[in-house]
Amino acid sequence: MDQSKKEKMNQINHEWRQIERQYEQFFKSLGLSTISFSILENLYESEESYTQKLLCEKYNLPKQTVNLVIKSFWEQGYVTLEESKNDRRNKEITLTEAGKDYAKNIIQKWDDIEAEVFESSSLEEMDAMLQYLIKWQAAFQEKI
Repeated sequence: MDQSKKEKMNQINHEWRQIERQYEQFFKSLGLSTISFSILENLYESEESYTQKLLCEKYNLPKQTVNLVIKSFWEQGYVTLEESKNDRRNKEITLTEAGKDYAKNIIQKWDDIEAEVFESSSLEEMDAMLQYLIKWQAAFQEKI
């Protein structure tokens, strides 16, 4: 790789990490981790209930990590755990009304921030970014 491409790659990686840190700071200000937010958002936006096993598979996370998040949500009264109809060894996770209200509030705050950020970009810029991200993701997938 030539030096100018390496420098650009380093700049892109730096900016990407900065964005990730900003995500983390926002979620931390709400008492969540990025993983907690992702799980909460998934439970809120999904029509179906999930098991811990399915969440582990979806996010490629260890069972212990998902268990800690779900346990925290359960202790706060945000989720219920019910025996799965398909497999008694698993529990289906469903948001309670309090959990739905909590998730709705947090997700709305995040959606508002994202909307403001993306308003600063034109559709052409967003299309170009999306095309590059898809291209890079496919290239990484192929190489890893």
